[in-house]
Amino acid sequence: MDNSLSDLKIEQTIPAVEKIAALYAAAALRRPVRDLQRLEAMFRGSNVVRAAWDGSRLVGLLRGWTDGAFDGWVSDLAVHPSWQSKGVGKALLATLDELGDGIQWGLFASPLAKDYYGNHGWKSSDVAWLLPRQGWDPGEPLAWRERHLDLAELA
Repeated sequence: MDNSLSDLKIEQTIPAVEKIAALYAAAALRRPVRDLQRLEAMFRGSNVVRAAWDGSRLVGLLRGWTDGAFDGWVSDLAVHPSWQSKGVGKALLATLDELGDGIQWGLFASPLAKDYYGNHGWKSSDVAWLLPRQGWDPGEPLAWRERHLDLAELA
């Protein structure tokens, strides 16, 4: 498969939840991929969604929030493994510029992509504080991926 950015279309749409679950499983983005109601709620509550498509195939997805003036947060950035290292993530992140020059964006990197953002101009911070999520522990990324291979095959 010869994937190139010229084949890519980025839209401000929320894909079907089944496509989201399959992409997240394939990309090993540890989200509640078997709880489709929760995934839908995550997207309904987000005012920044960018979907990257190769025809009818969802190959990348960015989800987050912004106040449109000062602060923004990227919650999810997922790229299908067959499209990784081709500029899809960079193209999705570049769409944040459309939302305003004065916005500072933050995110928590997946352990699998901890160095990715530094290579794209993001700065590391040692001042973040977390109130941990209760009741959901996805475990380590590779073990999580193994548990969801059946969904990943649908992407």
